[in-house]
Amino acid sequence: MPEVKAFIYDDIPIHNVEFKSIPGADPVIKLLDAEKNVLKEVQISDMSREKINALMQNFGFFKKSQPGEPVPSEKISGPYHVFSDDL
Repeated sequence: MPEVKAFIYDDIPIHNVEFKSIPGADPVIKLLDAEKNVLKEVQISDMSREKINALMQNFGFFKKSQPGEPVPSEKISGPYHVFSDDL
């Protein structure tokens, strides 16, 4: 799971993404609506860092290329895309 850890600790500065550590739990991405209802849950333990980043981009999240980079207005709040097929 080194790829997942690299994503969590190095790539998480993605706008509107929050990391919550749950000891013993498999790493998952949960996409929530404005009321915090889970819209989609994706198991990421066997994914590469590259694939997880592509998945987040596919869902419409914005990843800053450097700290302090402004977030485009259309990416400030959801809804983001939820697709039936991941990648």
